[in-house]
Amino acid sequence: MVWLNKKAVLALISSTVVACGGGGSSSGSSSSVSTSSGGFSVSITDAPVEDVTQVFVTFDAITIKRADEEDSDAQVITLDEPIQIELTTLTGENVDPLLVNESLEAGEYDWLRLSVIEGGTDTYAVLDDASQVPLTIPSNAQTGLKVVRGFTIPESGTLSVTIDFDLRKSLVRRGNSDELRLKPVLRMVQDDEVGGISGTMDETSLSGWCTDVQDFAGFVYLFEGADQTPDDLGSENEPEVTAPVEFDEDDGVYEFIFAHIEEGEYTLAFHCQEDADEPEDDDDLTFDDTQNVTVTEGETTEVTVPDAV
Repeated sequence: MVWLNKKAVLALISSTVVACGGGGSSSGSSSSVSTSSGGFSVSITDAPVEDVTQVFVTFDAITIKRADEEDSDAQVITLDEPIQIELTTLTGENVDPLLVNESLEAGEYDWLRLSVIEGGTDTYAVLDDASQVPLTIPSNAQTGLKVVRGFTIPESGTLSVTIDFDLRKSLVRRGNSDELRLKPVLRMVQDDEVGGISGTMDETSLSGWCTDVQDFAGFVYLFEGADQTPDDLGSENEPEVTAPVEFDEDDGVYEFIFAHIEEGEYTLAFHCQEDADEPEDDDDLTFDDTQNVTVTEGETTEVTVPDAV
């Protein structure tokens, strides 16, 4: 079945125009530093998660490694003050700045690492019953939250990137307890190279696909490449990112949105099974419909989900 597409301009939020970002002081090897420099801005966003109402993470430094240096020479940017970010508010197009227009040596870099202050009132989750659960991060003390992806800081320009914390993949519950660990699945994109996808369905369309519309909380999965066979989180063909389908009372429709998606071909898949997908288990999901969709830089592709037949 084919879904209907049309394109509209996407108003992306750029971290370079947000005034409340954090600055930092740098340390590390300076043997190869030249006079050329550029700006570097980092923002945080999140793919939404169920079962928790809030997730707080406190950052205190960012480490970057130039392509022509050893890992031991990586440069540490210590934030002037630790910055605590509540991730669950940063869905869709929402971002929070972590570093704004930091002056760094222009050139190519291999990776970026975020340093997090764990546990206590610094990094924790608030559950549905309002209780607070400290979050621990495996190997955080040794490696931090590392994003291995090359990037280039332009001379006399600014590179702005957004790092997506996919909480549905990253929050792991230990057995049947309330103890949670944060095993971050991070996705970094360059802000001037992304577009988005937004979609809607009315109650008639939804009721054709799902039996319980009143308590509906299904998801749309986005897979890289056209004509993909959809599968669950943690599978060999797991989604690039997921988005909930939520009811908009003002417009009277159900809607979803993917932001910060790199230009290219993707497959959308929709299912009604709410909490059926555990990130570390092989779950048997039934996808109700799929569609190929093209993401274009600087635009949003709008999708209307058709009636079931």
